[in-house]
Amino acid sequence: MNLLLIVIFLLLPLLVYAFISPKANIFGRVISIVNTDNARDIFLTFDDGPNGIWTEGVLEVLDRFNVKATFFLIRKNVEKYPELVKMIYERGHSIGNHSCSHSYFLPFSTYKNIKKELFKTGDLILKLTGKKPEFFRPPHGLKTPRLIRAAKDLGYQTVTWSIMAKDYWKNQKAMKIVEDILANLDKGNIVVLHDGVAERENADRKEMLIALETILVTLRERCYQFKSM
Repeated sequence: MNLLLIVIFLLLPLLVYAFISPKANIFGRVISIVNTDNARDIFLTFDDGPNGIWTEGVLEVLDRFNVKATFFLIRKNVEKYPELVKMIYERGHSIGNHSCSHSYFLPFSTYKNIKKELFKTGDLILKLTGKKPEFFRPPHGLKTPRLIRAAKDLGYQTVTWSIMAKDYWKNQKAMKIVEDILANLDKGNIVVLHDGVAERENADRKEMLIALETILVTLRERCYQFKSM
């Protein structure tokens, strides 16, 4: 067998792991867990918004519990709901860059195109809030060296997660979402929920909202503290 093919065969599992694993730093530094002095610190994040009444619902629940979170926003939704972007920021939450269109193919694009997409998203958020995002979350968590380098060159820290609930699945019930979160708390403290679903415009987030309230009540009872990035 050709030596190059042998090398590729041996490296392939490592490359796949680096591409899809939220914890892999092989292609460049990513933040999948925040090391704090308090093991019960939780960093709650929301992806794929803003999303109309569902993002408003998330903000209402967070306000009621006095919890701050981080919202990773997609440019196409920022363009559709600029007032919601301002509302997120004015209520004291952090905002991150989640690309223009949430494409699976973004990691394979050219360095120039990646930078352009991230810049356009961040620039629009800056114009609406007066603050440039500090964090970038790759669409679907997929990473390449080029993607991470482009984000770094624009001044972003790349953030993934340690706990991803399956709340973006159709018909996923609230209690299953809660179970996904609570069952994995010992694995890390950056939690992802979705106030939007990139592939479905105006996606119904009712079950996620029900789950969110249960999660906040349960973790408060367990003395967890919620923080934004």
